[in-house]
Amino acid sequence: MRCSSSVWLLLSIAAFMLLLLSCTPSLVHAKYVFKERFQGLTCSGKPIKQVYTYLFNCSLPDSYDCRNETNSYSSVKSSCLATLPPIPLSPKAGEYMMIGFTDWDCSDPVLVVKSALNTCIPRKDGSSYMYKGCTFKVTYSDQNCQTEIRNETVTTFDCDNGMSVQCNNTVQPINSIPEHSFQPSNSTPRNSTHPKSSFSTYISGSATEFMLRSSLGIVVSMMVAVLIMTIFYM
Repeated sequence: MRCSSSVWLLLSIAAFMLLLLSCTPSLVHAKYVFKERFQGLTCSGKPIKQVYTYLFNCSLPDSYDCRNETNSYSSVKSSCLATLPPIPLSPKAGEYMMIGFTDWDCSDPVLVVKSALNTCIPRKDGSSYMYKGCTFKVTYSDQNCQTEIRNETVTTFDCDNGMSVQCNNTVQPINSIPEHSFQPSNSTPRNSTHPKSSFSTYISGSATEFMLRSSLGIVVSMMVAVLIMTIFYM
């Protein structure tokens, strides 16, 4: 009788572990939230920014057709994507790309951010920025890329402690930006800043969730295997 009770107890634990494992998506079924930002309020035309963010439970609230951004003349649409087809890991012509990985060897991407070159990209705080080719990132105090406040040298690298920054400077048409805003300002110092400092903060939340869920899946799998073997040999 005692043996039977032990078997049922172990079976119950195994069933619970399997249920927990089923609620913890594996890397194969991982999903990304894909957001695209557009100039204007109708989510039409070529996107000025695209963001792929790793998310295990991408659901309906994460997916919407078109929303207007606060304090900026831009709009965003969002959708849930499976890992297949794979997310882009190299920029197309006229794109600046930052990639965050869960490992230092840059093999498991958790976040991809693509920005159009030579294009004014407004921010929610009313400011804006623009990548002038693959040479400079210029920040403006207004949302129309008119008043320049900072000019930074763009740094690119293939893999550095789980990050990659790439740029493809194939000639692209300028998207409705006044000509004078593309002239470097002599009065503004050009600071060479490594993008890692700000981008690493941006990816930390997604990467932490990614690693914790993956570790939990491995631990649960091992526990279930041990329980099944114990029951089998009783």
